[in-house]
Amino acid sequence: MDLWKVIVEAAIPSIIAAIFAAIAWIASRLRVRFEAFLNTREKREIARIVVRSIEQTVENLHGADKLAQALVYFHELASERNIICGETEAKLLIEAEVNEMNGDSGDVYIETKAVENTG
Repeated sequence: MDLWKVIVEAAIPSIIAAIFAAIAWIASRLRVRFEAFLNTREKREIARIVVRSIEQTVENLHGADKLAQALVYFHELASERNIICGETEAKLLIEAEVNEMNGDSGDVYIETKAVENTG
């Protein structure tokens, strides 16, 4: 009986340490995912602000020039908020916001023609 008591007393601190280590690991993973979620949400908000601002203030630019100016503004705002965003991601976010602002649902429709069967 004394041997069992010694084993249990020796194992309990190790078990408790393992449980706390698992909790700490889970918490760190949740924190990383939550920060990524907030970061993405913040990037979308920046894209929304930039697109609406460009539409209101820049009248003499069109197409690629307007996108280039939007990218400049996007990166400036992201930098002020300490958010890192690549060029491709910024372009996609801006284009998605323009698409949403223009009222496009994002659905793609394929036009088909009925073919009359003569056989």
